[in-house]
Amino acid sequence: MVSKKVIEKLSNKELNNYIKPESKFVAKSIRYAFDILKERGNVFSETEAERIEQLIQSKEKIEAEDVMIDDKWDKNLTEDQTAIKLYSNKVIWVFSVIFGVVFGTALQVFNFFKVNDKKGAIVSLIFGISYALATTYLLNLFGDIRYGKMSLRFLLSGIGALGLYLIREKMFKSETEYRAKSFITPLVISLSIHLVIIYFVFFES
Repeated sequence: MVSKKVIEKLSNKELNNYIKPESKFVAKSIRYAFDILKERGNVFSETEAERIEQLIQSKEKIEAEDVMIDDKWDKNLTEDQTAIKLYSNKVIWVFSVIFGVVFGTALQVFNFFKVNDKKGAIVSLIFGISYALATTYLLNLFGDIRYGKMSLRFLLSGIGALGLYLIREKMFKSETEYRAKSFITPLVISLSIHLVIIYFVFFES
């Protein structure tokens, strides 16, 4: 959540970075910075004030559109540069379905630890490990049965992803706003692990 008290601690030079044309801050942060600068006696020409107002309005429009797209997945996702970086629900879901629930669990556990929520991390970890063991048992017992175009493995991964999502919805602090953390590193790690597994299964067996 954007806090005016936090922004008030910034110097005028830092606040001016908020109102630049290329500003990457969210509309509310820019508004706070603009108001604080005026309160400190900074004078803006009519042209400059109009430019900043247009910047804020354009940011608000973009943010409103982003909310419509991501509301179901990540209600607290923000572009505020001061917000904590976490893996989004959408990323966790995709990793769980494509690579397996264990990989989605790792990202979710990271998120909970990042916000100092050990209980959420432990619950997610226990669920992820338990579900992965249960999935392995079922697949060994029945094989990767196919239901039309959907396989049992894919179906179980989807159910596991839903379980992680429900845990996060239930336990994650609703007021915590966050930026989307890049998924490139976990993607490279996940692909590397799967390539190693494929190598040993097909070339070393």
